[in-house]
Amino acid sequence: MAFIIFICLLSVFYTYFGYPVLLAAFTQLRASRQPVTDDKAGAPPLSVTVIISARNEEEVIEAKLRNTLALRFRERPVAEQLRIENGPVQVIVASDASDDSTDAIVRTYAEYGVELVRLPERAGKESAQRAAIAVARGAIVVFTDAKIRLEEDALDCFAAYFQRADVGAVSSHDRVEATDGEQSGEGFYVRY
Repeated sequence: MAFIIFICLLSVFYTYFGYPVLLAAFTQLRASRQPVTDDKAGAPPLSVTVIISARNEEEVIEAKLRNTLALRFRERPVAEQLRIENGPVQVIVASDASDDSTDAIVRTYAEYGVELVRLPERAGKESAQRAAIAVARGAIVVFTDAKIRLEEDALDCFAAYFQRADVGAVSSHDRVEATDGEQSGEGFYVRY
């Protein structure tokens, strides 16, 4: 019995302290790996698909779509690039069978090139994302939620890392804000 208690306590300790220490050590070992700039002649053209996960997000989906359309990729606004057939940017909203007006709001952005992939019945976020991946054309896929705002240069920052052949995934730093603009408790958890 004491052995089981010891293993449980060790697991909790590792989760909250051991893993962050190992991650910090690993980060220091790999600190020299910085993104390369895309100013080399002959760099392969990159394409990006932004997949926005949504489930009953009528209150925030329009702001998210405006934020996404205002992003820049290769020094041009996403909204401008969506109008090019098979252009370098694709925006997909993956709706997990939303039963509010989320899908209707997204459809109004079809004229800007925003695509809606809707599950016929609720199956979860990962299922909605898989359905969106099935129609994604981008060499880089950016997953984001309806409540997340991205900085204007986020796509270029992500793409810079993918100029390296040994990079397979990149993550951002999340900052969660409450409705009054203050950092929320979840923000502290994400930072930890």
